[in-house]
Amino acid sequence: MNKIKILLGYLFSFLLTIIIFLLCLVLILKVNVNKEKVINILENNNYYENVYNEILEEMNNYMVSSGLSGEILNDIFTKERVKNDINNYVNNLYLGKVNVLETKDIEEKLTNNIDNYLKENNLKISNKESINMFKKDITNIYSEEINLYKMLNGFVDNIYEIYNLLDKIIVALAIACFVIFVIILLLKVKYIGSILIANGLMLILSKYLILNNIEVNNITIISDYFSIILRNIVNNIYNNILYFGVFSIVIGLIITLFVSTKANNILKNK
Repeated sequence: MNKIKILLGYLFSFLLTIIIFLLCLVLILKVNVNKEKVINILENNNYYENVYNEILEEMNNYMVSSGLSGEILNDIFTKERVKNDINNYVNNLYLGKVNVLETKDIEEKLTNNIDNYLKENNLKISNKESINMFKKDITNIYSEEINLYKMLNGFVDNIYEIYNLLDKIIVALAIACFVIFVIILLLKVKYIGSILIANGLMLILSKYLILNNIEVNNITIISDYFSIILRNIVNNIYNNILYFGVFSIVIGLIITLFVSTKANNILKNK
């Protein structure tokens, strides 16, 4: 009977180690991809300003072929407008909604600027269709930069479902962790500290295994400034895995030393 009890103790301890390991990974992922964290990273990495400058640069490049002066782009949008539109885009991603960007006001300001420019320079445009096409192209530049060229639209539902699935996984793992922990206590397993130490070592090992297979600093997708954000998130996940691993090892060592000291005291008293 004792051998079966010992075997069960090892088995449930192994299961608990795996579950704690998975729980840590899911928690780390959840913390680092939540909306507030992402917006904070956008703020700290000048993402809004980078997008604003990129939009202006693209519009000015397009202006070269139009024959119009760059001054018609004056005040058609602001940095604050860019920031608000990007934040709305992020909010919609977490709500599972495709972002619909309203650019009517930008087009109206652009129309007024063009009309004033033509009036001030005594110019007339015979082909109204070309002007309409020009305004449409300018507003499309704005929309595409804000919406990341709609590259994520096809994954919006999946992103939303996966993010919400993380909560269910966390609850399921936490319940499983509690149940197995109770079973281990009933079996009077004395190496709880070893479980945490093993978990910490697995986390640290997984961090370096992933790091060796993914060159974070070479991640490039959509644009340079978006890639910086993505690299930042991945690096934060890596760092959190390391912190969780070290913390787990330290707590495991403390518990192991405490149990060992208590056991020695009991033996001495006997």
